[in-house]
Amino acid sequence: MRAGSDDDAIVDINVTPLVDVTLVLLIIFLATSYMIAQQSLKVQLPKATQTVATEARTIAVVVKDTGEIVLDGQTVEPSALVAALEAKKPAKGNLQVVVGADRNVIHGRVVEVMDAVRQAGITDLAFAVERP
Repeated sequence: MRAGSDDDAIVDINVTPLVDVTLVLLIIFLATSYMIAQQSLKVQLPKATQTVATEARTIAVVVKDTGEIVLDGQTVEPSALVAALEAKKPAKGNLQVVVGADRNVIHGRVVEVMDAVRQAGITDLAFAVERP
């Protein structure tokens, strides 16, 4: 046998195609997860002419038009909202809750969320609105 001829046995594994496929799958996963996250929580926010930018650590509570409550992307039962908010509070620092309620949600549901925020000991509460 001569070195470099076609009769030589392959002694190493070419991992280049494996890395190529892995990177393509990773890119597809990242692109689709962003699109899925954007489509999953659609609410029609009310409009306001006066808005203020928020500071500090902020978590979002979304009240969907069905009345479902979503805390940082996870659905929460109304009875468990206080405990879930208390678990999100940092040991130090300030926590602000931004409530984004669909304009078709009944007022009582938003008041329930406000009460839960206050019961959790969080005093900074803001409402998400859409600029006209």
